[in-house]
Amino acid sequence: WIGKKEGMHAPSGMAITDEFLYVVDRDGVYEIDIVHQKISAFYSIPDGKFLNDIARASNGDLYVSDFFGNKIYIIPVETKKPEVWLESNRLEAPDGLYMEQNSLIVASWGVLSEPGTFNTSKLGDLLQIDLKTKKISPLIKQVGNLEGIAKAGRNYYITDWASGKLLKVNPVEKTVVDFISGLR
Repeated sequence: WIGKKEGMHAPSGMAITDEFLYVVDRDGVYEIDIVHQKISAFYSIPDGKFLNDIARASNGDLYVSDFFGNKIYIIPVETKKPEVWLESNRLEAPDGLYMEQNSLIVASWGVLSEPGTFNTSKLGDLLQIDLKTKKISPLIKQVGNLEGIAKAGRNYYITDWASGKLLKVNPVEKTVVDFISGLR
């Protein structure tokens, strides 16, 4: 549909509004005008090491995960200039992002045991970050090598890429269920 001839080379996470589709590529974020089927802006993040997913806050700010950088970038709606919003080893290779009211939910891959690889010494946690204070709180620890995340009802549905599973995670009851297996 769009992207290859425009220079996208590794699109991963996406967020959508009525007007725009935001697509994370390794170098930044593309803003695609859906109706006109064209790229309307590109937000370069040159210091990103492995940009992966994106989530949109209710005020329009965009949050982008940097897997190898242990960072979350923000693209504020007012300036549209990407900047580091949070950098912490506690993010443990942040991958999937999900916006929930005043919190950013982060599906972490885990503690990387070998820099530049996907090998982990500890499985990833499901984290909650307060948008105002930036306080990081674990919802459930050591869930898996977590990647994509969505929510339906009280449950998060998160892919564990390394095990080839879709997990059903209830943070209140602290339960993790293999919802679908054999996805590899």
